[in-house]
Amino acid sequence: MFNRLFRINASKNKTGIYFVEGNKLTELEESPGNGSINSIIEILGYEIPQIHTIFTFDSKNIECIGVKVFSKEPIFVLAKKKNSQI
Repeated sequence: MFNRLFRINASKNKTGIYFVEGNKLTELEESPGNGSINSIIEILGYEIPQIHTIFTFDSKNIECIGVKVFSKEPIFVLAKKKNSQI
């Protein structure tokens, strides 16, 4: 499932913050609030305790993935670099 989600055109990158829409990732046009992970969670309509963040230290492109607590449903992806291709 994640392999299909992480194919994004690098030339369209603006923020490096992507939210999941169905089976694709859509990039946020602007960084929410102060750009923190908590701001990302809130702008997507969730309470902070509802989302679990998974930091991907071994990935070259992905900083972290936010998933619903007690679920495998991805909510957002944060790129390490704003212009990197996920």
